[in-house]
Amino acid sequence: MGRMPIPALRHLTWTLLLLSLTASAAGGLAGQLQQRAEREGFSLSGLDRLPDWPALRPSGGNPEPPVDALLRGIDHVLVKGADGRIVRLLILGVGSVPPPPSQPWRQVLETRRRGRHHLVTAILVGNDGQQVEVELLVDTGASFVVLPRSLMPRLGFRAEALEWGELQTANGGIRAGIARLPVLRLGGLRVEGVTVAFVDGAALGDNSLLGMSALSRFQVTLDDAGNRLILVARDRE
Repeated sequence: MGRMPIPALRHLTWTLLLLSLTASAAGGLAGQLQQRAEREGFSLSGLDRLPDWPALRPSGGNPEPPVDALLRGIDHVLVKGADGRIVRLLILGVGSVPPPPSQPWRQVLETRRRGRHHLVTAILVGNDGQQVEVELLVDTGASFVVLPRSLMPRLGFRAEALEWGELQTANGGIRAGIARLPVLRLGGLRVEGVTVAFVDGAALGDNSLLGMSALSRFQVTLDDAGNRLILVARDRE
């Protein structure tokens, strides 16, 4: 039997993957969310991270449950537009690690606008307890909290102690040093051991990013109309 050509093999691989994802989303909670996304016109990703839970159906004449009610116990990021409608839903998986008991379980942060983007104030706590106040642009598409290299000495990081690699962005790959920040404070929330990427400040366009290495610790709602970022501990709603 001859070998299958590489392009055909790749096509087959993608076809099987799509069939698998379609089959897994055909029923249960995954199917219910997929139907809601198609009907209400929001983008949906991460269905493969959902557990095999049954659909949540209305009962006793009650209206169809809201999307956030379907996601109880599921880590997710929910982005709403200016009209209050859902624009994007990113599913992260089943919640498991609650914050320490002393932490507030819900925090509402006022955001400032830079065009269509939202910025929040954060406190970075470095290796020796140094505290640096920064503005972070909320970016659910960024894997990490991304900071300019100029902050490294202020936070107690040395270039030779970082793991260096290439960080993929919409504009291509950029060199980045990966480290673990002891503490990131967002309002009353204290997020420990956050993975951060240090890059050339020019590559950021003067922006520091609040990415998923911090946001994935919470249920996230970005209220575009109210200029608010709402963070809820993963075991509470």
